[in-house]
Amino acid sequence: IFINPKQFGEGEDYHIYPRTLEQDIHLVKKEVKLDQNQQLVIFSPVDIQEIFQAGFSTNISVPSLSKTLCGKNRPNHFDGVCTVVYKLFSKIKPDNAYFGQKDYQQFMIIKMMAKDLDIPTTSHMVPIVRDPRGLALSSRNKYLSANDYKQALILPETLHFLKDRREGKKHEKERKNEERNEGKKGKRNREERKKKET
Repeated sequence: IFINPKQFGEGEDYHIYPRTLEQDIHLVKKEVKLDQNQQLVIFSPVDIQEIFQAGFSTNISVPSLSKTLCGKNRPNHFDGVCTVVYKLFSKIKPDNAYFGQKDYQQFMIIKMMAKDLDIPTTSHMVPIVRDPRGLALSSRNKYLSANDYKQALILPETLHFLKDRREGKKHEKERKNEERNEGKKGKRNREERKKKET
């Protein structure tokens, strides 16, 4: 668990980025299932120099994948990501590493870096975790006002709508509208029958 200064650009929110170490540790302990002979070890450097010693000046870059999409508007962001992930892989030497699907470009960049540099760690992509209303979980969600949150929901709702369309399903809103229209139509029919009877 480490807030990496090298992946934040000039004017970005490194100094105010949410730091929730205790909550993070609690969530890890809740999710990780251990056998009797296993121990949970959490690596969480307190001092930046545990990762980037004084005078550190090396960058690792995968330009073929990092100059488009998110990288187009955040120059050097993915260089910072690659560099810190390489450092963490080198120190911890994990067999497996897990990355969220929400940051798909980042996952592909890290996977290519590991392949190109012969890092014997297998990277796995895990599904996006969403809140009950469908918004992807993110530390930066804390910045959202109530109105911002409402606006942000448009994206997952639209994606869900398009997925249902592709699969030939009717979206929940469409179903509700149809039910409402059917209800109105039925009411009109009943009213018309009453008029004819009188």
